[in-house]
Amino acid sequence: MTPKETVRACCTNCLGMKQHNADEIRDCRGDQAFAGACPFFPYRLGKRISVKVFRAFCLQCMGGNRDLVRECEALSCPAYPYRFGKNPARQGIGGNISQYARESGKSRQESTCEGQDIGSYREAS
Repeated sequence: MTPKETVRACCTNCLGMKQHNADEIRDCRGDQAFAGACPFFPYRLGKRISVKVFRAFCLQCMGGNRDLVRECEALSCPAYPYRFGKNPARQGIGGNISQYARESGKSRQESTCEGQDIGSYREAS
Protein backbone atom coordinates (compact mmCIF):
# COMPACT_ATOMS: atom_id res chain seq x y z
CA MET A 1 0.00 0.00 0.00
CA THR A 2 1.10 3.55 -0.63
CA PRO A 3 1.26 5.94 2.34
CA LYS A 4 -1.97 7.60 1.18
CA GLU A 5 -3.76 4.24 0.93
CA THR A 6 -2.40 3.30 4.34
CA VAL A 7 -3.87 6.42 5.97
CA ARG A 8 -7.18 5.64 4.30
CA ALA A 9 -7.09 2.08 5.69
CA CYS A 10 -6.12 3.29 9.19
CA CYS A 11 -8.98 5.81 9.25
CA THR A 12 -11.43 3.19 8.02
CA ASN A 13 -10.28 0.78 10.76
CA CYS A 14 -10.31 3.44 13.48
CA LEU A 15 -13.89 4.43 12.69
CA GLY A 16 -14.97 0.79 12.63
CA MET A 17 -16.15 0.85 9.03
CA LYS A 18 -16.08 -2.16 6.72
CA GLN A 19 -15.30 0.05 3.73
CA HIS A 20 -14.14 3.62 3.11
CA ASN A 21 -16.80 6.31 3.55
CA ALA A 22 -15.54 9.82 2.78
CA ASP A 23 -18.38 11.53 4.67
CA GLU A 24 -17.67 9.58 7.88
CA ILE A 25 -13.94 10.28 7.61
CA ARG A 26 -14.55 13.99 6.93
CA ASP A 27 -16.64 14.17 10.13
CA CYS A 28 -13.98 12.40 12.20
CA ARG A 29 -13.12 14.08 15.50
CA GLY A 30 -9.54 12.80 15.56
CA ASP A 31 -8.21 16.26 16.37
CA GLN A 32 -10.09 16.08 19.70
CA ALA A 33 -9.22 12.51 20.68
CA PHE A 34 -8.81 11.70 24.37
CA ALA A 35 -5.29 10.29 23.93
CA GLY A 36 -4.22 13.33 21.89
CA ALA A 37 -4.78 14.45 18.35
CA CYS A 38 -4.47 11.68 15.78
CA PRO A 39 -1.31 12.20 13.68
CA PHE A 40 -3.32 11.18 10.58
CA PHE A 41 -6.09 13.75 11.13
CA PRO A 42 -4.68 16.44 8.78
CA TYR A 43 -4.08 13.78 6.09
CA ARG A 44 -7.38 11.88 6.31
CA LEU A 45 -8.85 13.49 3.21
CA GLY A 46 -5.95 12.68 0.90
CA LYS A 47 -3.33 15.34 1.59
CA ARG A 48 0.18 14.04 0.84
CA ILE A 49 1.75 12.53 3.94
CA SER A 50 5.33 12.15 5.07
CA VAL A 51 6.21 8.65 6.25
CA LYS A 52 7.58 10.27 9.42
CA VAL A 53 3.95 10.79 10.49
CA PHE A 54 3.54 7.00 10.65
CA ARG A 55 6.35 6.90 13.20
CA ALA A 56 4.47 9.46 15.31
CA PHE A 57 1.28 7.38 14.99
CA CYS A 58 3.06 4.21 16.12
CA LEU A 59 4.75 6.00 19.02
CA GLN A 60 1.36 7.33 20.13
CA CYS A 61 -0.11 3.83 19.87
CA MET A 62 2.70 2.38 22.00
CA GLY A 63 2.61 5.11 24.63
CA GLY A 64 5.79 6.79 23.38
CA ASN A 65 7.97 3.72 23.90
CA ARG A 66 10.36 3.26 20.95
CA ASP A 67 11.27 -0.28 22.00
CA LEU A 68 7.62 -1.33 21.86
CA VAL A 69 7.32 0.14 18.35
CA ARG A 70 10.31 -1.94 17.28
CA GLU A 71 8.83 -5.08 18.86
CA CYS A 72 5.29 -4.45 17.56
CA GLU A 73 3.54 -7.64 16.50
CA ALA A 74 0.41 -6.06 14.99
CA LEU A 75 1.10 -7.35 11.49
CA SER A 76 -2.49 -6.64 10.45
CA CYS A 77 -2.13 -2.91 11.21
CA PRO A 78 -1.92 -0.95 7.94
CA ALA A 79 0.79 1.30 9.44
CA TYR A 80 3.01 -1.65 10.46
CA PRO A 81 5.42 -1.48 7.47
CA TYR A 82 5.93 2.27 8.05
CA ARG A 83 6.47 2.10 11.83
CA PHE A 84 10.14 3.14 11.59
CA GLY A 85 9.33 6.28 9.59
CA LYS A 86 10.68 4.77 6.36
CA ASN A 87 8.85 3.82 3.18
CA PRO A 88 9.49 0.11 2.59
CA ALA A 89 8.79 0.54 -1.13
CA ARG A 90 11.82 2.86 -1.40
CA GLN A 91 14.26 0.59 0.41
CA GLY A 92 17.56 0.55 -1.47
CA ILE A 93 16.56 3.40 -3.82
CA GLY A 94 18.74 6.48 -3.91
CA GLY A 95 21.99 6.63 -2.15
CA ASN A 96 24.25 8.58 0.03
CA ILE A 97 26.54 10.79 -2.05
CA SER A 98 29.29 10.37 0.51
CA GLN A 99 28.98 6.60 0.23
CA TYR A 100 29.20 6.85 -3.58
CA ALA A 101 32.27 9.06 -3.28
CA ARG A 102 33.99 6.58 -0.93
CA GLU A 103 33.27 3.66 -3.23
CA SER A 104 34.48 5.49 -6.34
CA GLY A 105 37.53 7.01 -4.63
CA LYS A 106 36.43 10.56 -5.44
CA SER A 107 35.93 13.48 -3.12
CA ARG A 108 32.37 14.52 -2.39
CA GLN A 109 32.77 17.67 -4.47
CA GLU A 110 34.12 15.70 -7.43
CA SER A 111 31.27 13.19 -7.26
CA THR A 112 28.54 15.87 -7.18
CA CYS A 113 30.12 18.07 -9.86
CA GLU A 114 31.16 15.29 -12.20
CA GLY A 115 31.79 16.55 -15.72
CA GLN A 116 32.03 20.18 -14.62
CA ASP A 117 35.14 22.32 -14.29
CA ILE A 118 35.40 22.72 -10.51
CA GLY A 119 38.35 25.11 -10.80
CA SER A 120 36.20 27.81 -12.41
CA TYR A 121 33.90 27.79 -9.37
CA ARG A 122 36.84 28.26 -6.99
CA GLU A 123 38.24 31.15 -9.03
CA ALA A 124 34.88 32.94 -9.08
CA SER A 125 34.69 32.96 -5.28
